[in-house]
Amino acid sequence: MPKYHIVIDRDACVADGLCSDKAPDVFVTDDEDKPIVANPNTKWPENILWIAKNCPVEAVSIFDAETGEKVWPREE
Repeated sequence: MPKYHIVIDRDACVADGLCSDKAPDVFVTDDEDKPIVANPNTKWPENILWIAKNCPVEAVSIFDAETGEKVWPREE
């Protein structure tokens, strides 16, 4: 079971390639060069969290796969 459920806001995404460059085992790009989650079962879940935190437009949201609790971005 994957550690995280990953949600990409495709409207906000600017297709800068961070997702697929840093976690090619998780993300692939579609015909618009935007990321799609191909395999959330990565050996390096900390990379997924890093990608979400460093997305230039905050288009990646991360949820705990077990509890559904939002991990990133944190609610203020």
